[in-house]
Amino acid sequence: MSLRLSARPPLVLLHVCVALAMTSAAVARALAQSACWGGTMSSWAPGNNCVATSYAPPCPPGTWASQPPLGHTPPPNGDFDLESMLAEREAQCASWGGTWHNRVCDAGLNSFNWCGAGRKVIALTFDDGPVLPASWDPSRPHTSAVLADLAAAGVRATFLISPAAIGFSPETLPEKCAVLQDTLAAGHEVQSHTWLHGEIPSTPDIAAELQTVQDWFATCTGGATPLSMVRPPYGVIDVPSAHACNDAGHIVATWSHNSDDWKLAWSSLPVSDKITRIINRIMHGTDVDTQQPLPGASKLADTLAAGDSATVLFHDQAYWPGIVPQLVAAIHAVDPAYEFVTASECFHGCFDLVCNAPHGELHCSDAFCGWG
Repeated sequence: MSLRLSARPPLVLLHVCVALAMTSAAVARALAQSACWGGTMSSWAPGNNCVATSYAPPCPPGTWASQPPLGHTPPPNGDFDLESMLAEREAQCASWGGTWHNRVCDAGLNSFNWCGAGRKVIALTFDDGPVLPASWDPSRPHTSAVLADLAAAGVRATFLISPAAIGFSPETLPEKCAVLQDTLAAGHEVQSHTWLHGEIPSTPDIAAELQTVQDWFATCTGGATPLSMVRPPYGVIDVPSAHACNDAGHIVATWSHNSDDWKLAWSSLPVSDKITRIINRIMHGTDVDTQQPLPGASKLADTLAAGDSATVLFHDQAYWPGIVPQLVAAIHAVDPAYEFVTASECFHGCFDLVCNAPHGELHCSDAFCGWG
């Protein structure tokens, strides 16, 4: 397994709008003052300032495009109101003789890798499940062990599922469904990680792939709120495939801090050593193998000191009991004000349609957002 990360700096978010009967001077003024698109929808070409999407943002004014536990809509965070944000954008563009059109994007696509600056919240995320206990070794990592630790720590998380990825056969789907139901019943969120865990740009029909996950999820849960996010397997995504995900109603969800837990999934190290190395990777950016500083790694300790948010990447099949309680304790030892949120609460609280951490390990590259 490998991750394809961009070493390029994050992009400045652009406010995009469509002009209404603007004069040349007004267009120039709008472009200078707000980076507001001064052409028309039909003439606006991808790659000029931003990549066009054919799908309106999955979070229209006044609604929550999320899959909350058991289908219940979560209350909006006090520091965020999407309808107010859209109204502010529209009013700003109107003052310059234009209109902000939510069918074009701020920074290319509907995507996020953190929850915004100045928010003391952390989203713990777990990929590749549901993973069942191994019949040949029940001590191997599995999803139910993650659920037990989350309950012990008293925190919620988000599980991004690839039902056919780990230990799959048609006979296992009922058991995996039972684990998924336990996940929702415990108050956690579930989102998509594709059905087969293949690289999205190489998937012939990503819409069909995502629909397969949706259909299984709906059958398993009896029609819970549809999934609204997808995490690209291996972090691999490009502009056309990200558009396809948005068009299928899925926000692209990546991460800001990596645990690299998968590297120790089959290690012979004692479990206590694995836990220490994984937590040090998250908190201090050290390599789980060499225990030396890892170039380019995000350090959660620095993020906490800045009072900013984070999304942390784990894997069900590489989770060792004790990681979450110890990580939560380490975070609260630095700042007890930090809270743990779901991916939907994370994204909807960042006050934008694109939420990109400047320090994130997997952020929008030029190629991803369409400026390259």
